[in-house]
Amino acid sequence: MITVIPPAKQNHLLIPDSFQKGEQFEDYVRRHLFPKAQYKLIHRTPGYLQNEKDYPESSLKPDFTLQDILNGRSFYVECKFRSALIANSYPFSKKYQLERYKSYTDLPFYLVLGLGGKASAPNQVFLLNFFDSQFAMLYKRHLNGREIQKDMAVQPSQLWKNAAA
Repeated sequence: MITVIPPAKQNHLLIPDSFQKGEQFEDYVRRHLFPKAQYKLIHRTPGYLQNEKDYPESSLKPDFTLQDILNGRSFYVECKFRSALIANSYPFSKKYQLERYKSYTDLPFYLVLGLGGKASAPNQVFLLNFFDSQFAMLYKRHLNGREIQKDMAVQPSQLWKNAAA
């Protein structure tokens, strides 16, 4: 008997595990932390399969550009998931990525870090203002006081109290 794999599953098999986790965490962030009812999606970087076909320059942007529906203010969000801390640190980005992120000064820029559990259901979630923590390696001390409720929408007051840009 021959097993036929549906096209959607075939595509899923083509995506490296690290990219699958990244896309799952981005979906989690959009669905739970920045839901459609409160935040309008202005931009989302294309996924792995789209980038494999034809890599658009917009893939270099932060994962999301969102707009707070209540006050109309826009902001960037970069999403990162890690299974665990490594020696009390969280490898956030590569140096070249960090330099690129630093160029996005026109809007407030936030990092959403998921830690532990699964990318689609992290154990802990942290929200950091990028301009307060521009490091390629984040240490546990950088995360102190920045944990947010997982599975609950980020409130505008959390975003705008310390917004830069």
